[in-house]
Amino acid sequence: MHWLKTVQRDDLDPYLYRLMYSHHTISEGDFYSEYIDKVINSFFIKDEVAHLILDVQTTVAIPAKDLFEMGTVALSLLGEFRQEEKDIKFNLEDVDVKMNLQSPGTVELAGSIVAITILGIIFIAVAGGEFKIKYKNDLSVGIKTQGIIEKVASFLQSRRDIKNQADILAKHTKGLNIENPQDLIKIIEAITKKKK
Repeated sequence: MHWLKTVQRDDLDPYLYRLMYSHHTISEGDFYSEYIDKVINSFFIKDEVAHLILDVQTTVAIPAKDLFEMGTVALSLLGEFRQEEKDIKFNLEDVDVKMNLQSPGTVELAGSIVAITILGIIFIAVAGGEFKIKYKNDLSVGIKTQGIIEKVASFLQSRRDIKNQADILAKHTKGLNIENPQDLIKIIEAITKKKK
């Protein structure tokens, strides 16, 4: 047996307190699997749905304008990318959000594997996340297209209005002190090594 992750009790989702403070010797945790997954992973796929967990680390009050503008700009970039890349199919309306923001807290984006993976790559790219891309084949997390990472990077630099939106998203990501989804970065790096 090995530990997957160590988490401070104060950093847990409040819904997990019921499980932790159960007075039973043995407790069934199936009901809490959704919350456990979000604590352990920043990007995961469960029941054909991808989940991207944005870990908001700021400890100060979050201006509503910044939070909602960040979401609007991120979805706008995702929609524009879909329009430019006709061979990539997903429904933008299928992206859902759940928030647990007590500063710090989390924003969970869930939806199709394709949409959430691309959205994750957009967040990593605008936040200056570090991963190396030296391959020419497809991203095997359900996206069957050539060089999706390169396409997203190229898209973010393609037009002035796109660059402006990416800059706004980067500003809010930095302002909220959102950590890069390390699990998605690990997947990208693993695929990169495999494709070399």
